[in-house]
Amino acid sequence: MKLATITHAGRTKAALVDLDARSVWPLEDMLGRPVPDLTSILTLLDEIGPLLKPTGVGIPLSAVKVEAPIPRPPRNVMCVGKNYHEHAKEFTRSGFDSSASSAADAIPTAPIIFTKAPECVIAAGVDIRYPNKPVKIVVPFGPGGPADVYARVIGHELSEVLKQQFVIENKPGGGAVIGADIVAKAAPDGYTLLMMSNTHTTNETLLTKKPYALMRDLTAVAPVNSSDLVMVVNPKVPAKTLEEFIALAKAEPGKLTYASSGPGTPYHMAGELFKAMSGTDILHIPHKGSGDARASVIGGHVSMMVDAVSAMKGHIDAGQVRALATTGLKRSAVLPDVPTANEAGVPGYEATIWLGIMAPAGTPPEIVAKLNAEIAGIIARPAIREAWAKQGAVPMTMSPAAFTTYLKGDIDKWAKIIEKSGAKVQ
Repeated sequence: MKLATITHAGRTKAALVDLDARSVWPLEDMLGRPVPDLTSILTLLDEIGPLLKPTGVGIPLSAVKVEAPIPRPPRNVMCVGKNYHEHAKEFTRSGFDSSASSAADAIPTAPIIFTKAPECVIAAGVDIRYPNKPVKIVVPFGPGGPADVYARVIGHELSEVLKQQFVIENKPGGGAVIGADIVAKAAPDGYTLLMMSNTHTTNETLLTKKPYALMRDLTAVAPVNSSDLVMVVNPKVPAKTLEEFIALAKAEPGKLTYASSGPGTPYHMAGELFKAMSGTDILHIPHKGSGDARASVIGGHVSMMVDAVSAMKGHIDAGQVRALATTGLKRSAVLPDVPTANEAGVPGYEATIWLGIMAPAGTPPEIVAKLNAEIAGIIARPAIREAWAKQGAVPMTMSPAAFTTYLKGDIDKWAKIIEKSGAKVQ
């Protein structure tokens, strides 16, 4: 089914054309009212979806004159219906076919295309209707960590801008695999998103048997921000500086422990990188989430942890943990009195956590582009930037294509580090 303007009985009108049946159904016949032009169609799109089911005998194609393709509207429309995913394979062409041999064959497939079982209307261009129902952002980490905190910020702001709820759903566990797999298997319609981190790029090397492949089963939408980390110890650990901690670890190999929120997380990788670069043997104790890992080091059950500056600053100020070093190449503006690992005993050491949004592979590029633009707009707000700066978070903005390249580069980077460090899932 394709949409075109036709002339029949001396009138120009919009109609559905079935090239296989060589028949035409004027839209006004199905809607019970005149639909003479594209403007009228755009005002009726909410109704057209469930009504576009031609029955009976249409007008023979030979009895009508097919006019020029309907002109591209000033703002294109996408109405993703309930059967979009099943019928997506039918949307295989877009644009005017200039190689058509006749006027009938040249009926356009764009700007508006109908499926053979037309529950939805698709147009080439930006989707001005998405979202028309709540959107779920899956956070594959526990509550309280950076991914959860910033997902809620982004979700709240998107809800305000797009006038539709963006609901946060925490699905921790499995080294962030459980939540990512839920999104990888979701319908590619823009209504299930993933708040991901460099956990997922390291997992591409660490977890070879996971049920999805990041760059095959998910598509890049937008980065969010990056943050330095801070290395802290329980106050009972007899080390006041990073240099003293390294000496203690070397004196008692395998006795000291460090916590993380799970295999492959930035905290795990930061710990493994520290071990490799400092020549120490410290036992990794993975936890289900950042909150659990944080409680273990505060409670003295684990010696050390590398965590987000924003999450640990309050505990540092309260004296619940002792900060030994931050992980950037420059001192953190949030903890200016804490030296970097690079200057405190491990030259060249650098580790960060960054966050981003991905969607199931096959999500329409118009939806991806819209989300990317809205997220970039949110991140660019002075109030957001000021608040994040106080937390040690640096906004990141990239196009979906640039973010895709960034992800691939990060996968390669951590593959080399993991190979060199010998890091393994325990």
